[in-house]
Amino acid sequence: MDVSGFLMMSHMAPPSELAYQAKLMESYGAHCVYVTDSGGRLTMDGVRERFRAYRDVLEPTTELGIHAHQNLSLSVANSVVAVEEGVTASTPH
Repeated sequence: MDVSGFLMMSHMAPPSELAYQAKLMESYGAHCVYVTDSGGRLTMDGVRERFRAYRDVLEPTTELGIHAHQNLSLSVANSVVAVEEGVTASTPH
């Protein structure tokens, strides 16, 4: 079984707090943790900051994922930034 964790409304928490929650998910058995921009409010810098915070605390074997929404017309740009940060999982919306 492959376990993923979605941290919804990722724009509402600072990167360090989100990373703390991602670490908890990892400790509960998640193999992949997503930045989930369910509000469609993250900009490219926000995406980059969150993935860097994740990498600072997560094991290198834990996959990273993004779920971006198009509210600000940034889902493609945010997904490109995520790939630049090493993200390998995506659920387009």
